Amino acid sequence: MAEVFAGARACHCFSNFCQPCRTRKLAVHQNSTVERLRFLVQAYYPSKIEKDLDTLYKDTLECIVVCKAFKDAIMRHSPHCHLKKHLKSEEGLSDDLATPLAKLVNEGSKVYEGWDKIEFNLMQCRLIDRRRFSVNLFYRAREFSWCLKYEDSVRKRNSKPKKPYYEDDKFESIKEFIKGSGILEDLEYDPKQITALCSRLKKDLVKNPH
Repeated sequence: MAEVFAGARACHCFSNFCQPCRTRKLAVHQNSTVERLRFLVQAYYPSKIEKDLDTLYKDTLECIVVCKAFKDAIMRHSPHCHLKKHLKSEEGLSDDLATPLAKLVNEGSKVYEGWDKIEFNLMQCRLIDRRRFSVNLFYRAREFSWCLKYEDSVRKRNSKPKKPYYEDDKFESIKEFIKGSGILEDLEYDPKQITALCSRLKKDLVKNPH
């Protein structure tokens, strides 16, 4: 998706998402079709698990820009007042597809329009790592009171001591018991079989702890 960044020149602002930056990024999509913009909205909102935080943050910002472009492109000529109604009536999407897409696009568009306020709020809350934020969390961050509550939850999580499930000696005893039981030999030390057995044990023990 290198073409998406073609019109976004390097900027020296803190987030590379100031008003001029956002305007340049949005201009890249001015001539894109609705179909292309819908594809980009979904492409920039994939599973987050495998991404490092910097990449996640960059993609989330791009998703916000594309949400704004997508909504503008549709609502500019739509006979409907609401995006969800348009997606169902004009694009033929089912309610199951139209509802989450409209929610994401509406929130992304609101975030784009209110970014300066969001930026100000987050700058007051130094414990918040914005790279972890989804579009929805940025949407909520428009309210300073929400940011304060979120920062307080981060502070509480960070203050909790991290205790091991077992002390080292107990853990070693469990490990030696497993090694001496012959289980690993039965599994031929196959990592996949060992993982499968551990997964089965976990499910069974959680379901039947007594």
